[in-house]
Amino acid sequence: MKNALLRLSSLLLTALGFGMVSCEIQSQVEYGSPTTDFSFKGKVTDAANKPLQGIRVIVQDSILDTGLFYYLRDTTYTGSDGRYALNPDWYMLMQNTLRFKVESPEGDYRGRIVDLPILPSDYHSTGTWTSQVEKTLDITLEPVIPAQ
Repeated sequence: MKNALLRLSSLLLTALGFGMVSCEIQSQVEYGSPTTDFSFKGKVTDAANKPLQGIRVIVQDSILDTGLFYYLRDTTYTGSDGRYALNPDWYMLMQNTLRFKVESPEGDYRGRIVDLPILPSDYHSTGTWTSQVEKTLDITLEPVIPAQ
């Protein structure tokens, strides 16, 4: 009886453990695994260098556009000064390139896609197992000219 109870509890704990892992969108970092804090900022302007407010800035791991699903994605909007800042809660990248999609929700500016490479020299150590990547990306958008 004791042996059967031990096997049943072992099976139940194993099933619960796998169930909890599958619920996570991004898996937890194990103790001793290297991690990186990412920070992206920049300014969105028009051709006359005028800051654009309310522009949507989406950053994602470029693997999303290959048809494979991955979950590294974050979105923000520019402020009145045209500036944006993203500090996604990612601890690693699947690719060495991030894709920035910049679009006007109002449709008055043409959207752009800009690929930003993340190089080994961009990683700066902040501790034994931690590093930081800070990148600046300024983007210029062209206005949409209505058809006549």
